[in-house]
Amino acid sequence: MGHCYDIKKDYESAISSFKIVIQNDKMSDNLDTSHLAESFYKLGSQMNAISQFDKAINNFDSAIKYAPNLSVAYNDKGVSFLNKGDYKEALPFFEKTISLDPKCEKAYMNMGCVYSNTKQYEKAFENFNKAIKLDSTDFQTYYFMSITYKHT
Repeated sequence: MGHCYDIKKDYESAISSFKIVIQNDKMSDNLDTSHLAESFYKLGSQMNAISQFDKAINNFDSAIKYAPNLSVAYNDKGVSFLNKGDYKEALPFFEKTISLDPKCEKAYMNMGCVYSNTKQYEKAFENFNKAIKLDSTDFQTYYFMSITYKHT
């Protein structure tokens, strides 16, 4: 149900659904840690969608606790810090994502955004170009790259 609510952009209902799943998973005799990690990840994603970044970070931490190699959780945790304007804190999570999944173009794009926001434009373009090399169809990378060009 949480996925359906997410598609409808009914984030509050999605959050409620994922909280129920997590509660039920934790009480289960046969704890499925990968399922629990995925549920915490999805809950964190919903928190990001409604700009509850600290809550999102806590949920991504829980996802990582149950699945230490869940690269998307590291990336989205970095996005939470990026959205808070805490660029120094965001960068290591994008680096960790890339170490786990070197083909994650979103992590390169997000690193480009960090470098752009910290006026390290050469590094920003380097990362945007890596993202484009991995997925030349993602308009977001071109958008953020154009904003960076505007500021140089």
